[in-house]
Amino acid sequence: MLSQNNNHWEGSATDIIAASKYLNAPIYDEPKKIGKIINIYDDLLFGIDDIRHVYDPVGTRGKKIHIFDKSLGDDGVLGDDGVLGDDGVLGDDGEQEELIFD
Repeated sequence: MLSQNNNHWEGSATDIIAASKYLNAPIYDEPKKIGKIINIYDDLLFGIDDIRHVYDPVGTRGKKIHIFDKSLGDDGVLGDDGVLGDDGVLGDDGEQEELIFD
C-alpha cells in the first residue's frame, strides 16, 4: 500500500482489511485483532523495512487511524528514519528540525 501511495498510507483497521482485497492478500480477521497485530510488529516494521507507524486513537471522521510512512534519508532515497532534517528533507538525526523560510 505504501508503494502505491508515495510511501504514505493512513486509515483505520477496517480500511486495511478493505485494501487487502485489492492487493490479492485478503485479511479476514476482525479490525480489533488487526490493530493488535500491527502494534506487536511495530518495531519490526521500522527495524527491518524502515516503516514508521503512528497510531492515532482519536483519528479523523471518528475512526482510530493507523499512519504508515516509509523513511527517506538526506539524499532522497529510502533511509533509516522518518523525520525532517534541517534542510527540509527527511533525515537521519532522529529529531525534527525547525524549518526557517526567508
